[in-house]
Amino acid sequence: MQQVIQDLESGDLAKEQLILERSIQDKLQEKLIIKDTIISNYQQKESNFHNEMVVLTEMLNLKDDVIQVSKDETKHYKKQRNLFGAGAGGIIALIILILL
Repeated sequence: MQQVIQDLESGDLAKEQLILERSIQDKLQEKLIIKDTIISNYQQKESNFHNEMVVLTEMLNLKDDVIQVSKDETKHYKKQRNLFGAGAGGIIALIILILL
């Protein structure tokens, strides 16, 4: 009889321990889900940051291209101005020679 009582108590303790172990397992599973969510969020942030860097790099390249085009246009207009100035100076010199 004593052995039966001890076996019943051992069984009850084992059931309680099993319940506690399952509870611990559930809590650990919840923590794992939270950690996975955090990791996923940071991976998404990293991906967004990478995409922003690509866009900013493209913007900088476009601005560099615009600057280069502006420089080329400036050189072109300077050449036109110099040719116009030389042509106007030549015409003025020709008029002065004709008048003399």
